[in-house]
Amino acid sequence: ANVDALAAQLASRDASLRVRAAKALADLGPAARAAAPALVAALADPDNDVRRGAIAAYRAVLPGAKPPPEFVRAIAVDLKDADATVRLIAARALGRLGSAASAAAPDLDAL
Repeated sequence: ANVDALAAQLASRDASLRVRAAKALADLGPAARAAAPALVAALADPDNDVRRGAIAAYRAVLPGAKPPPEFVRAIAVDLKDADATVRLIAARALGRLGSAASAAAPDLDAL
């Protein structure tokens, strides 16, 4: 798969195409490192599936990297989800980030 083409698809108007691009980048793992800037942009996607796919892809593409604030904010969005399970998953994910998740502290306190 062409990493540049997949990165470009993250900006498509078609949400299903953006989800598939994020999944394909995640499957490539660190070989898709060049797509990191596009993945960071996709972390703010208004579509929940795309945003969650970008979170997973970012983790797969840059394992062990210090998460940028955009990554923390992307997870924190789910703290306000109507589904309690989604909120729990988000809180646990932020907990695993440790001090890197400090930007989400107000959202966690609001739970």
